[in-house]
Amino acid sequence: MNAVSTWTAHTGREPSAALLRGLDSWWRVNAGVGEDGWETAPPDGACIWRTGPLHTLIVAHVDRASHKRRRQVTYVSRRDCDATDGHGHTPMSTIMTTDPYGPEDLRIEHSAPVSPLHQAFQSAVDHPDILTVTAMTEAEFSDPENYHEHSSKQMNPLKGGVVLPFFCVPFADTPVEERQAADDRDDLLRAHGYSSYTIDVDFRDMSIESHQDLAMLVEDVCDDIAGIKADAAARVLSSDPLWPMVVLRTSRTWEYDREHVPSEQYAHGGTPA
Repeated sequence: MNAVSTWTAHTGREPSAALLRGLDSWWRVNAGVGEDGWETAPPDGACIWRTGPLHTLIVAHVDRASHKRRRQVTYVSRRDCDATDGHGHTPMSTIMTTDPYGPEDLRIEHSAPVSPLHQAFQSAVDHPDILTVTAMTEAEFSDPENYHEHSSKQMNPLKGGVVLPFFCVPFADTPVEERQAADDRDDLLRAHGYSSYTIDVDFRDMSIESHQDLAMLVEDVCDDIAGIKADAAARVLSSDPLWPMVVLRTSRTWEYDREHVPSEQYAHGGTPA
């Protein structure tokens, strides 16, 4: 009998309004985001997964989806941080205080000097139950100094874990340029073994509906992963699968570098000084 994959699809895909409000609150507190934009800059040396508006948004929604699937997640970024006693608990540990499983530690790895995507693959290669998550810009993905580390890597769908990259790109200036950029990006990612799930995010206009859209996209991604794992377990994969990658198209009101430079370089509200 073929082994049954533990990466299963789930019913009850749509999170409740109360849970979405909890995610939004956790995100705003940790990212320093108020109703009218950023209120606080991240402390120097703080972990990007606990303070960056992009990274904390990813943590919130991946943790919600992985929590109900009882899936262990490791988040990988390149830059080191000053945390010496761990990174605290997961968002769902705060939101679901009556969880019978109790609070869970947020698992974070820092990859410098290697590519975070390369480190994510290394962390998942021998652990079939693990999900590793990283966030990269287009420039980081194509950086010639690191490109060789991750350009030809993909997980074995039967033996390895899962790597889920978030690909962060800005909106193009015109619809025509956006369409061309999307086509070029899809071609690039497909050549590297990915299928793209694209969503637009404006960090200065995040509503409960925005969180709901992102939650449902992550559900689609998890179901895609479950299908790949199930087909591998049943020995019915006829070719290498296309693994999901989330493409976050962000507004130009958000700057990726804000999450990577000392806070004194930024004025109140998150605009480069």
